[in-house]
Amino acid sequence: YGAQPVLRVMSDATMQAHGFSYKDVSIVPFANVVQGVAGVVDGRTDAAWASTAMPQVREANAKVGVRFIPLNDVSQRQEDEIRNKSFPSLYIDTFNLQDAPWLPAGSKMLTQEMYLAASAKASDDVVKKVLQALWDNEEELRKAHPVMSGFLNKAAVTPRPVRKS
Repeated sequence: YGAQPVLRVMSDATMQAHGFSYKDVSIVPFANVVQGVAGVVDGRTDAAWASTAMPQVREANAKVGVRFIPLNDVSQRQEDEIRNKSFPSLYIDTFNLQDAPWLPAGSKMLTQEMYLAASAKASDDVVKKVLQALWDNEEELRKAHPVMSGFLNKAAVTPRPVRKS
């Protein structure tokens, strides 16, 4: 995905953790994940990297049927290798999406923590107000957008801190 080079890093690390690489597959270039999913639908490719909750995945499932390959058998060593070769914010978690036949309940998938960034010029008062609004509206945030469906106050601090070396 030329427009999303971060996905190359993530997919490369995941393949390496499982003992293969891009040399073992035929690459079909797409600009982004939306085009990648479209490539599966129109038969230009057999697989694509995509988010489990993308509307395009729902559409692809209706047209041709899709399935995600869960990482249920990934060892802690493999998960650590994925994180070390890509991004410390990646981890494997269990998903239970409603109305998603392409992802059976209990499937373990690669996901990542989300971070909120602000300008260094943002005042402490503004930062405090934004954080308070997030904290006070946990339930509403989860309902507002699929990306926020995993937002939980109890997960506000990562159990996987990044250590500076």
